[in-house]
Amino acid sequence: MNDRGLDGDAMIGDQRFTTQILVQGLEVGNISLNVSASDTWGLSTSGSGEIEIINQGPRLYAFEVLPDTGPRGAVMIVNTQVYDGHGVETVQIDLRDSGGDLIELTQSDGVWIGMFTVPDSMTPGEQALPFILTDGLGEKEFTTLWHVDGQNTSLQTMYGPHHVSDLVMEEMKINILNTAPTITNPGIQKIERTKTSSTVVLEVAISDSDGVLVAQANLGVFTPLTSQSTWQTMYDDGTNGDALANDGIYSAELHIRNTIPLGTHEVLIQASDVYGKVSPSTSVPIQLTEEDSTVPVIGGKLLTSGLLIGVLVLSGIGVAVVVVISIRNRPESEPGQDRFGFN
Repeated sequence: MNDRGLDGDAMIGDQRFTTQILVQGLEVGNISLNVSASDTWGLSTSGSGEIEIINQGPRLYAFEVLPDTGPRGAVMIVNTQVYDGHGVETVQIDLRDSGGDLIELTQSDGVWIGMFTVPDSMTPGEQALPFILTDGLGEKEFTTLWHVDGQNTSLQTMYGPHHVSDLVMEEMKINILNTAPTITNPGIQKIERTKTSSTVVLEVAISDSDGVLVAQANLGVFTPLTSQSTWQTMYDDGTNGDALANDGIYSAELHIRNTIPLGTHEVLIQASDVYGKVSPSTSVPIQLTEEDSTVPVIGGKLLTSGLLIGVLVLSGIGVAVVVVISIRNRPESEPGQDRFGFN
């Protein structure tokens, strides 16, 4: 032991003697030590005490994940090797803080193997994989790092056969790709054009794991005349025609003018998430038809204007036929009467 500032001694000449103890074996717990000191006159004294040797948890010294890049919902496979002098009981990947599960790895020929699905709530970008390693004595190691040069035999010669080098450490991480919001196409929307201008609400379901930041609709011919841009904001806050706030159904108001040509028109839907990922445009066809006018008939049933015209034409033809037949079947006029029976 020394008081010269060497081998871990904090201060020279402070009457506190220091030494370093290297435990090369697997001993853990409290160990008794005896210490003796002698002066220049040969007088000596001794004392004893205890030190605690803490059990070191398992250490990862080989790691790979395939693939290491993918979107939420992707399946990834992990291969790793773990060492502990007391044996390795379990190796787990803990994704619970990211909305996932606690994944158990299984051992095969010295390699711990497992697979997991990237949770939908995991943030895009590089994310560390947290491991829980448990040895045969129940000691747990919580880590996101692996020992790149763990099996350095030259260092094991110095520090013992159970040493795993920590000179080079790397983080175990994966790269999560961000995906654009999902737009559910509602299909063809049939709208009647009335004689006067009207407003119709278009509803589209839009979702994203990170949240939808902006949703827009290119209304084309249905854009308000007062607007300078055909791209209009869609709402999910219960305003501007939206029926229910925060239900994932985004709404936009279509302005149906009586001057818009009949037929099929296109409305484009686009959205971006909170990280700025923009979806491709989704085309929603809008089929604009003429309004059907109706009139009451006997029995409470309704006739469309087209059907009414047909009925009137048939009725007119019938009346004309009756008149012709009546004229032809009328008896000849009496003497002194004209052909209409008048004197």
